[in-house]
Amino acid sequence: MKEEVAILETVKSKQRYYYLMFINCFNYSLKLQYLQRRIDMLPKPLTEDICSLRADVERLAFSVIWEMTPEAHVISTRYTKSVIKSCAALSYVEAQARMDDSRLMDPVTIDLRNMNALAKIMRQRRIDRGAITLASVEVKFQVDTETHDPLDIGKF
Repeated sequence: MKEEVAILETVKSKQRYYYLMFINCFNYSLKLQYLQRRIDMLPKPLTEDICSLRADVERLAFSVIWEMTPEAHVISTRYTKSVIKSCAALSYVEAQARMDDSRLMDPVTIDLRNMNALAKIMRQRRIDRGAITLASVEVKFQVDTETHDPLDIGKF
């Protein structure tokens, strides 16, 4: 810890500071997930802004760009520094609802369906080649809004 503090005192760039914090926290955990709450292990500017993908906000990134066939075979791979701009910020539930609604034909929904189809093909290919599948069901609690007591439990 003293070595890290010494480095932080000599480096004035906040980006470098956040990078060092990320490396240190990565060895442990990035967040702790509790019932209806989470505790981030990184500073709020990182978890809530700088490293968070937000709709219509440009972010610097390191990207892996794959050109793929419709059968999910990789034709080419490119690693590059990039600027990305998310066109939507969706929860898992919202993304699934879009994919399930056959009336929606907007570009975001079509892209979600295409990516999901590729993911299913790639997942099946990994399983066919002997990949281990771990059954770890995530649970979701329904909590009383006044007492915060758990009322029900279900799959996420």
